[in-house]
Amino acid sequence: MFKRNKGNSEFADQWLADAPPNETLDTLDRVINWEPIRKRLTTAYASSGRRGFDPVMMLKLTLLQHWYQLSDTRVIEEASDRLSFRRFLGVGVGDTLPDATTLVRFRNRLIKNDDLLCEVLDYVNATIASQGFALNTGRIVDASLVKARTRPRSKGDGGDESEIEPEADKTVKRGKPHYGYKMHMAVDVETNIVTAVDVTPASHHDSTVFEQLLDGDEPTVYADKGYEGAERRRWLRENGIEDRIARRAARNHPLTQQAKQINRQWSRIRSRIERKFGEMKLWHGMARMRYVGLARGKLQALVTALVTNLKFLADRCA
Repeated sequence: MFKRNKGNSEFADQWLADAPPNETLDTLDRVINWEPIRKRLTTAYASSGRRGFDPVMMLKLTLLQHWYQLSDTRVIEEASDRLSFRRFLGVGVGDTLPDATTLVRFRNRLIKNDDLLCEVLDYVNATIASQGFALNTGRIVDASLVKARTRPRSKGDGGDESEIEPEADKTVKRGKPHYGYKMHMAVDVETNIVTAVDVTPASHHDSTVFEQLLDGDEPTVYADKGYEGAERRRWLRENGIEDRIARRAARNHPLTQQAKQINRQWSRIRSRIERKFGEMKLWHGMARMRYVGLARGKLQALVTALVTNLKFLADRCA
């Protein structure tokens, strides 16, 4: 499905194969069977019409973009120059790369077929499990604020924020105003692998998508006091899941010393997901949305989750 330039490029392709390795990217190509992903991504394309670029190559470009925090134009430029990128993409020296507009169109295909990236995340996680890493040790659930792509208007600007980014909104955390979105996530207790992610407007309560982040067969679920509530505890109990949502004191019913000690023990385990949020924000650009809107924000969160899980896989299988 590649668009290939004319001419004999055998010598150039051998030069590409002999280029210095990028161990992380090379390990991923060795460990992951990309063919099932290709078959699934192909369903987002029309069955007839002009042959386009390989969807796996387009996905890999998208992964590299979020891995190294590159713009649409910049990731194409880097893929043109870096031999390690070309080898990971499966693109020979004589092969044509897509332009930035083609990358945008691919991203729009993923948004219209919003289950595809969730399925790719599940497939990557299954590959991780096949390498001997258990992903059924329980879940940690939490949420983190993400700044909107656009900035809120100041009082003197006039107009309405909703005219710019209608799905972003405002909230206050620790006395500080925030404009944007909230990323909700579940990770495996032992490996810190991301198992599910979602995005809502910032003002939505942390517990809004609690059940949607879980499969219902987890042995244990950890969450902070923000998830306290009879409905969630009942849901966990009905599904046979051990409830490790932090206990909250009620009026005239302070926590016992034993309950406080249990909360502290659970808090140390929950802190693992904070490290995951930190990794995604510091190294992969999730502190601020790259795009406008919930659907594009969820795509960014899913791709970033994929990147962090792929890094885990490459590190452990190198």
